[in-house]
Amino acid sequence: YFCRRRSTRSAESSRIATLELLVTAADHYVLPHQPDWLKPPTTDRLWRAGVDSAMSGAEDRLAVRHDAWLKLQYSVLPFNHVERAKFDARFKAALKTGKITVPHWGRGVAIENPASVGATSLKLVRSNHGFTDGQYLLIQSSVPAEFEDWDLLLVLSTSGATITIASGLDNANARGTRVWPLLFGRPIPE
Repeated sequence: YFCRRRSTRSAESSRIATLELLVTAADHYVLPHQPDWLKPPTTDRLWRAGVDSAMSGAEDRLAVRHDAWLKLQYSVLPFNHVERAKFDARFKAALKTGKITVPHWGRGVAIENPASVGATSLKLVRSNHGFTDGQYLLIQSSVPAEFEDWDLLLVLSTSGATITIASGLDNANARGTRVWPLLFGRPIPE
């Protein structure tokens, strides 16, 4: 026997809930889901270069970019079905537009002091963090059950180990919570 349960939610409320979880930074969909650390993220540099031959027999080396493309590959192990559904919705939206931003896993810097809701500056554990003015960052708890406790930050200024952000934090963050730089690019499904 096949039994189908009817949903009591309207299509309109379902559509609104889906739109609320799609956050963008510079027109790129944010994918804040942490990787499965049992299989660490891998980073590859890709050079889009080639060699053309001229009619005279000389060669000409061509390159699309001056800098290498950075390919970040990792697996996501969702905490539960809710995180899986949010991941699917975010990734599908990114595939449709071809624009995605993910944290550069492995490049995070911990905060030195707890940060309360509304805080506009963060003190990091080191001053050689490499963050610059105008850069987007993601601050996120490392506790798997808190997968939705993250904030998207826009750096206004840096001074040593202290960064000033454009708007106050929406979530409180404990000492040691990591701030991750974001990579902007296109999604490649596998």
